[in-house]
Amino acid sequence: MLDFHPTQQDFEAEVPAFADSEQRIYGYLTGHIQRVLSEAEETYCLTDEAPDDKLRTYVYNRAAYEAVPTLDLIATENGFAVVSNQNLAPASPARVQALRAELLRKADGALSRILHDLQRSDTWPASRYAQLHRTSLIWLPLYAERYGLAEPSSSHVSFADFERLRPHIDAASASVENLLGAEQLARLVSLQDTPDQTHVEMKAIELLRIYMATHVLCDLGRVRPRSVKQARDRAFAYIDSNAAQHFELYADSTAYSANHFKPYENGPNDPCFFFG
Repeated sequence: MLDFHPTQQDFEAEVPAFADSEQRIYGYLTGHIQRVLSEAEETYCLTDEAPDDKLRTYVYNRAAYEAVPTLDLIATENGFAVVSNQNLAPASPARVQALRAELLRKADGALSRILHDLQRSDTWPASRYAQLHRTSLIWLPLYAERYGLAEPSSSHVSFADFERLRPHIDAASASVENLLGAEQLARLVSLQDTPDQTHVEMKAIELLRIYMATHVLCDLGRVRPRSVKQARDRAFAYIDSNAAQHFELYADSTAYSANHFKPYENGPNDPCFFFG
């Protein structure tokens, strides 16, 4: 069980749009808060290793996001409150939609950072969620944002946005596997953003993420194939030059052999030499 004790004070600190609301609006949200907590444990396998500040941000904003459609909200000078008088007009749909978008942005951002930080845990990387989802060098919305995969009109990538990008990310990851071999890629995936990665591995992961992001952007028609080749060549040159000492799994792979294969060249001293 997560050791999390929700309070109205903490809720209003995280969701200032409801900071001057009466006690009953917090009462409406307690069920949603408990449900979000249960989902955090059951779906994302969160433990008490999750940073408290980020967990509060995620739980309260996600609970508010889910609760808003069930509330009759009015706009106030400082935010929103629940309609308690039939003579008061509800807040406009546009304002409510903007509120929900902001709540979701904060919740998704906090959850993405929690999962990112849990990579450094001794136990969470072996969890069901990590085994199913931490299978790529770009596996969180946080990475998609960092490497420029948000829509041109936004700087935010939600978990829903990330799912729409997933086929393109999977294609980019498959290209990296062809380049390095499955074993070396799996090794880098397991080491990413943990204390166990070396400086050389960290640099390789960064170059590969840039290559993957460029690959995705090309799929989306936002960069040219030439940019993909340049990013690939930079990543390959760095890893290949360090293969013997730092990337032994790649050095021993069929991918390495394929990358260094030299086609047969007919020469004048070859008994089968012929003049064209």
